[in-house]
Amino acid sequence: MKKYLKRIGVGLILLICAILIWRCCLVADKSRYADLSPTDGLKAAYSSDGTDVFTVKTAAEMSDSGRFSAYGFYYIPDAGEVQLALRWNDSTYKNMAAEPGTDLTFVLKNETSGEQFDVSFSESYHSTFYNYRRAVVKGISISDTDEIKLYLMHGDGTEADSMYIKHAEQSLEKYTIPNNILKELQ
Repeated sequence: MKKYLKRIGVGLILLICAILIWRCCLVADKSRYADLSPTDGLKAAYSSDGTDVFTVKTAAEMSDSGRFSAYGFYYIPDAGEVQLALRWNDSTYKNMAAEPGTDLTFVLKNETSGEQFDVSFSESYHSTFYNYRRAVVKGISISDTDEIKLYLMHGDGTEADSMYIKHAEQSLEKYTIPNNILKELQ
């Protein structure tokens, strides 16, 4: 009897470890939308003798309240466009009193100049617990000394959560467009 209880105990421990590894490591795919996307703005900017693209490692991995994360930040000055990837858990819909599967409302704000920009989505994906969106902001201009913050908004326009994307101390770094994207731009 002891032998069977020991095997069941070890089996339960291994099962719990496997579930934790699956939940923490394998389900959250931070590579989704992490690369530059050939949007219409980028294509138009690139068609006129190429364009520069800049990136910065996002200042934080998660928002202040943990409702969303943002990564894969790209700034295309000639297009006046910013691209970034957003990810949120399915439970965020309940916290935001929003319909599951819908796009949440985000605003990108240049804290230095006070300018505020609406965020639109060009692509979306859902996997197990997470929602991924390719966010695009148009009509934006950013300098090295600007501080950029992303806000998640309630339906009534009040702030629900936020995170710094770029601090004033972070410099924009030139990004080399990968060959597979260059082919799509030509």
